[in-house]
Amino acid sequence: MQVPIYPGRGTWPDWNNPELLERNRLPAHASLIPYPDQASCRHALENHRRYLSPSVLSLRGEWDFRCYASMLQLPENILSFRSGFEKRPLPEMAPIQPILLDPPGLPFPLDPPHVPSEQPVLVYRRTCRLPLVWSSLRKRLVLHGVRSACHVFVNSKLAGYTQGSGLMADFDITMLLHDGDNEVFLIVYPYSCGSYLEAQPNRPWHGCIREIVLEALPAITIHDLQLRTVWLAEAEAWRLDITALLTSCRIAVEQPILHASLRQQDEALYDASWTVAMRPADPELFAAPVQTTGQLQASLMVRDVKPWSDEEPNLYDVFVSLEDTRGRDILCVHQAVGFRFLGCRDGQLLVNGCPVSLKGVRWSGLDQPDPAQDIAGLVRTLRTYKNSHFNTIWFQHEPPDPIVLDLCDIYGFYVALDAPLTSAAPGWTRALRKVRPELPLRWAQDRLKRLVARDKNHPCVALWSCGLFLQDSQSDMTRQLAEQVRAADPTRFLHGLDIPDLGTRLDGWLESRDGLGNLDWLGLPDGSAAGWCYLDHDENPDLLPALSQLLCPFTISPVNPIVGTFRLNNHMVWSHAGQVRLAWSLLRQGRAVLSGELDNLNAAPGHTQELSLWYGDQDFSDGAEYLVRFDLLQAEDLLWRPAGQLFKSQEFMLQKSDQPVPSVAGHGGRLRLESERHHLIVSGPRFWLVFNRINASLESWRTGDREFFAARTSQSGQTSILQHPVPAGLRCTLMRLPEPTDGPDWPQWVDAGYDRMTTEVIALEDGCDGHSAVIELTAHLGAPGHAPTFALTQRYEIASQGGVRLFASLMPLDGQILPPPLFGFAFNPARPYQNVSWHGCGPKRQLSRLGLKSGSGHHDLTLAQLLQPGRESGVFKDIRRLSLRDDSGFGLAISSDHLCAFDVLPVASSGPLAARDLAGDLAKAAVLVCHQGSLSCRPLTEPLKMVLDLTPVV
Repeated sequence: MQVPIYPGRGTWPDWNNPELLERNRLPAHASLIPYPDQASCRHALENHRRYLSPSVLSLRGEWDFRCYASMLQLPENILSFRSGFEKRPLPEMAPIQPILLDPPGLPFPLDPPHVPSEQPVLVYRRTCRLPLVWSSLRKRLVLHGVRSACHVFVNSKLAGYTQGSGLMADFDITMLLHDGDNEVFLIVYPYSCGSYLEAQPNRPWHGCIREIVLEALPAITIHDLQLRTVWLAEAEAWRLDITALLTSCRIAVEQPILHASLRQQDEALYDASWTVAMRPADPELFAAPVQTTGQLQASLMVRDVKPWSDEEPNLYDVFVSLEDTRGRDILCVHQAVGFRFLGCRDGQLLVNGCPVSLKGVRWSGLDQPDPAQDIAGLVRTLRTYKNSHFNTIWFQHEPPDPIVLDLCDIYGFYVALDAPLTSAAPGWTRALRKVRPELPLRWAQDRLKRLVARDKNHPCVALWSCGLFLQDSQSDMTRQLAEQVRAADPTRFLHGLDIPDLGTRLDGWLESRDGLGNLDWLGLPDGSAAGWCYLDHDENPDLLPALSQLLCPFTISPVNPIVGTFRLNNHMVWSHAGQVRLAWSLLRQGRAVLSGELDNLNAAPGHTQELSLWYGDQDFSDGAEYLVRFDLLQAEDLLWRPAGQLFKSQEFMLQKSDQPVPSVAGHGGRLRLESERHHLIVSGPRFWLVFNRINASLESWRTGDREFFAARTSQSGQTSILQHPVPAGLRCTLMRLPEPTDGPDWPQWVDAGYDRMTTEVIALEDGCDGHSAVIELTAHLGAPGHAPTFALTQRYEIASQGGVRLFASLMPLDGQILPPPLFGFAFNPARPYQNVSWHGCGPKRQLSRLGLKSGSGHHDLTLAQLLQPGRESGVFKDIRRLSLRDDSGFGLAISSDHLCAFDVLPVASSGPLAARDLAGDLAKAAVLVCHQGSLSCRPLTEPLKMVLDLTPVV
């Protein structure tokens, strides 16, 4: 093999040569899909145009594949191999090896600019037969992305070499093809000298990570196309600037005609044609067979078009075609155009002159398959983000397939686009300068130039980005690079330099270690804020419903709720409130007694509107609880949200119930208090309560022949002789299931031992006068290997009719104690009690640490429904009353003198709280009732106090 592939042969191989960026790669250009004529291009609507063009042949699917552990094992005659391969689909949908790299990053000594000579190599092979109608056309092989470098061979001859993960590279392979089957070999190097400039996946996810296609083009073709929109305020019109670069492989100098058509669906809005003068090609830019090139710069004055924005992503179609001397199309390309202009003021993005706060998702493609290979799934994802009121996506580390950006244009997202350019190894610039002073800038320019050239026509792209722009200190090289990017594209801005780093707040929370992370940043940005990213793609999807409520641009605020006056706030930038419907309900004790819908919503963007409700003859004099619920629904169909879909609810308390919590005192038979070993037993007519004096639990509660609590959980699976089993009955707990908003806080709680707390009683007093019994105890809570962290005080008052009132207080023993996830009590209900009903928020859970609530009312579910696999994260809040009943209606009711929260969760057999995947075993279900204020996890400056009333009910 004559190509420099192997190490140790006197010269650096291409993949380890810092002076080589490519071989035979065509100059960078916009991603364009060729069609033979405008008619076929216009009617290609059933799928993405890439898959409908007769001039494009996709090579996705199964390829022959071999992986060699070392370059030295790669056979010299590998291009003659026809057997011994396994089958592997391309693009790569899974890592080559499903192992995590530990530590993450480059898995070899960092010695830039070279990587170790002995590294793995991936070989892909397949054959393809070209359509007969392509015989007179030029052929290109287009790689939409490899990681990290690649040689391309066609019929055993070198087509070219490229590097730069995720960047497009194309090669003219016309002279390498023949009739019949043609053979394509790809030799991919997971690591190259360019790897020092790239972030690395956590798993060895290398190879062909994007699609590979063949394209057929005429001898004279459109090599590059650039569209820019400029707003002319004085003329109140838009100017559409068109720049086209034509190349010709014909020796004769021609003057082709370029035709542009601006259309909206089937209607032609503007048409224009120009003659392009061709000149001999610059050999520094285009090698043979390109003979001549021609550049056209033209403009169209456009009126009466709707601008593009995230709220109203209005797109128009531009069809640019080449015509022969007889006026027939020989080539047509399509480009969607959105009329918009960008600005920047004090670090905030301006779109069409209006300040916009960016509400973003950070999407890294390093450890995920190419989303463009599942377009239906990608559309669902973008619709979900749009319905959650995100308006920005930051594609981190590598750019996505252009198909992804096409959909971002359609659905209205602002995009920050990363080039694969960061500092994966210290000193890489210094090492490259030793080889040649201009090399660091040349490598960086190559990657950013290819990114800007490929995606410059997408209206969604607002920010160019790379890891170098996000560093705290900027080098002279980075400043030079920024100036050159601004010169190449003065219409956009640089992420990290012009607009603040969108990931700073998210990273600050994820990396917080001193105390619990502050969640105050999760909310709608102030109108003057630049904005930020709220979550990482495919991480914590359970957070989306809560963020949807937090980021909703329409909110209701109270003016005087008791007389029915409220205010609608419209935080949109361009859209009026007429796009929403506002339904309302008046609830008494959780049940609707009045409802209606408000019309004539007309709050302008950034403005408010006064609302007035009529409560009829309700005078609120009956002492019941009243609240008003507002439901915001979509008024008209949007691409991402159908008409009638509910997207936000808000509630306002009009009047709290003034009915006192029933006292546990009452008439009944006499009570007895007895002591038996470590138990205290309180008995009365037809009931029996057993208290454990060691672990401070209400261990058993029997009424008649019915037991409310399940027996103590088995100790099977115990890993230590001193491991405490889960206490039976009602016991104090500080833990719940993990939630997305816990982030880095959850490991801190586990390190503090809050998931394995034991209770040690240090003082106890009891008494009984025959009418009531009192048991008061003080205990310390602590984890094995830790000093006690909390003091727990519990006071049980038992009435003669069988009701129990529990007073509880929790106080840290040290002022610096980490706040727990919650403070509450849990119990395992006996098997017959499978029906759960409550008055409060539901029927879906809400994240504990966010001040959001779902609709209040009366809700009825079963334990099985509350424990089903895949349950959402969170708890049920604002609980006024909770009851568990058997099929006959007998059960236990729980109420409080304040709002509390509850959940039903699984309990492991060998520990207190299990993971969510243990759901489904009703024998291990635990009901958790907690102090709602403790869910905020604020530092405990005073005791947490709660009162629970537990009463048998029929």
